[in-house]
Amino acid sequence: SYRDNSTDATFALTATSNVAAATTTFNITGGADFQIGSKVTEANRFSLGINSVAATSLGNSTVGFLSTLKSGEANALNSTNLPGVQKIADAAVKQVASLRGRLGLFQKYAVESNINALQTEQAASLEAGSAIRDADFAKETAELTRQQVLQQSAQAAFSISAQRPSQALALLSLLR
Repeated sequence: SYRDNSTDATFALTATSNVAAATTTFNITGGADFQIGSKVTEANRFSLGINSVAATSLGNSTVGFLSTLKSGEANALNSTNLPGVQKIADAAVKQVASLRGRLGLFQKYAVESNINALQTEQAASLEAGSAIRDADFAKETAELTRQQVLQQSAQAAFSISAQRPSQALALLSLLR
């Protein structure tokens, strides 16, 4: 069995592959890479190998495979073969349970934790956007108030300037 960040493999070695000075070749197939997270980086890449759950793969070479339980096969279900059938079924159940456990761990620790992190990032982004909109609203409100004060000052100055000449003429008419 071999596992690292990008490979998860189980090797079944037989007596024929254990020969001195012999070379054995392994073909590794299957698996999938998942890019999870807000950024495409190696840290956000998860690999998951999924073994076959075909009847020809469930079980093992020692006790037999699930596909050999059907009529006419080597381990066909009959009253004399019940202990062997049970061993095959147990091996198959263990394999499926192991796969379900790995998938559950992947879901919980890779997918759900990333969903939570992305939701936190989204909430922070929404909050930042709201703060920016609030700051923009405050700036615009201050500018509006400034413009209103300037307009009222101009109106007051115009009003005063309009009243002064008439006051000056009134004074002049008194002096005559």
